[in-house]
Amino acid sequence: MGRFLLVLVVAAAALASPAVRARIQPYVQPALDPVYEWSARSKLKEVARMIGTERASGRGVPAPREFTRFMERRYRGADGTLDPWGSPYYLEAGRGGTVIGSPGRDRTRGTADDIVEPI
Repeated sequence: MGRFLLVLVVAAAALASPAVRARIQPYVQPALDPVYEWSARSKLKEVARMIGTERASGRGVPAPREFTRFMERRYRGADGTLDPWGSPYYLEAGRGGTVIGSPGRDRTRGTADDIVEPI
């Protein structure tokens, strides 16, 4: 058990180093992306429910320009506004309705890998 704990501590210390993280990222990112997608989908569903509750209580949907502040208030700070890849979640209102989304693994909004949830 002691050796296992030592290995965990050394691994955590190595991953804390930006240089080490940058070197191993291409190898571990393919394994992490499905977990990141699941995490982003779960958060978007949670936020959609939260906005639905706000709407039902008469407060309405936040405006797209107010969405970041809405997320900061709900999730206690800027970390709650970012998806697992480090990009900000967004809210888009259009003719087809309102959606919240994550730019996905390519970190570019409006591409095929975006993760969106209708409100």
